[in-house]
Amino acid sequence: EFALQTNWFAYRLAHSVCTPDSYRGNVPGKNHRYAGYHELAYLHPSRFTPAPERLAAFGLEPGEKFSVVRFVSWQAIHDRREKGLTEAQKLELVARLERHGRVVLSSEDPLPDDLEDRGIRGPAEDIHHLLAHSTLIFGESATMSSEAAMLGVPAVFIAKTGRGYTDDIERKYGLVRYFTEDRLEEAIGVAEGLLRETSGDEWAPQARERLLEDTIDVTGWMIDYFENGRWGR
Repeated sequence: EFALQTNWFAYRLAHSVCTPDSYRGNVPGKNHRYAGYHELAYLHPSRFTPAPERLAAFGLEPGEKFSVVRFVSWQAIHDRREKGLTEAQKLELVARLERHGRVVLSSEDPLPDDLEDRGIRGPAEDIHHLLAHSTLIFGESATMSSEAAMLGVPAVFIAKTGRGYTDDIERKYGLVRYFTEDRLEEAIGVAEGLLRETSGDEWAPQARERLLEDTIDVTGWMIDYFENGRWGR
């Protein structure tokens, strides 16, 4: 919604624009909305099945408790106002989460020397198998937070700017918790609470089931949209 420069050009050139119902920006011209989230296009149960045997490539065992922390480089055009967590904050975050189990890190930028050994080692194409079997996702990526929710894994998203879809997932299902960077201490506290609670194995899959009941197979919707000419209406 706040990628104002990109949207100004793209929307005016587009024949039509497709957005999820949760998109809260203004779309001039023809706007088709669908009941879903972008990440459901590839993580809907009709499209993706988590495979525990894929964990071995990351040095993990099925049933092992671990969290995934995601850091981004803030190089996208819509990230101009973002700064991200400092090195000291990253070290504190990982130290706190490691009190509750193993932590693996996914980072677009090189990791600090003290965290480099926690970096993910494994095939990028299997990252969603890793997410699906994790206990918690914490990080600066709205996309990965939403991906976690589609898989029934709680996520804590921290950034200066929120997103319509992450806010929607938080309000309806509680699978994403959003915090601004000045609330890092509170965000870590929530993450620790999620890692401590014993009911997480129950409520998160149940929340995901509600999410799937309320939404559609986005890939199926797109096929119908293009192949049946709905884009021209």
